[in-house]
Amino acid sequence: MKSLTEILQECPPRYASEITGLREESWYFVLEDGRLIGRANCNHYDLLGITAEVAYPDAIKKKFCLQNRTVRICFSDETEGHLYIEIFKNTLNEAQWSALGTLYRRRPDTVVIWDVWFGESWSHGEGSLGDFKREINPLPST
Repeated sequence: MKSLTEILQECPPRYASEITGLREESWYFVLEDGRLIGRANCNHYDLLGITAEVAYPDAIKKKFCLQNRTVRICFSDETEGHLYIEIFKNTLNEAQWSALGTLYRRRPDTVVIWDVWFGESWSHGEGSLGDFKREINPLPST
């Protein structure tokens, strides 16, 4: 697995407003400061240096996200308005919420699809960005 430093050298971080929205640029990690790393024609496994021979690539992806407090996303203006978000136990900070909001508002018909790993439990769903936020930050019971 490549380190975050190695990936940053290959893929200078960009703000969500700088993302082209082209299909070949649709795989990103959202950093703690809200900037995104990714590059054209490169998926998450490519970014991490994971080849087909690597056993348990999902465990490596999860480890990277947890260690670096990143959020894994897939977004393209050319693909039916979906914003896929995957998080592992981490909570999102304001900079990351802002980046997701910028991407969500790029198209009026954007649908958020999420996979959230809360330790042993898992949540999958789809809806608005507000629905996603309620899923990971539910209101306390009264």
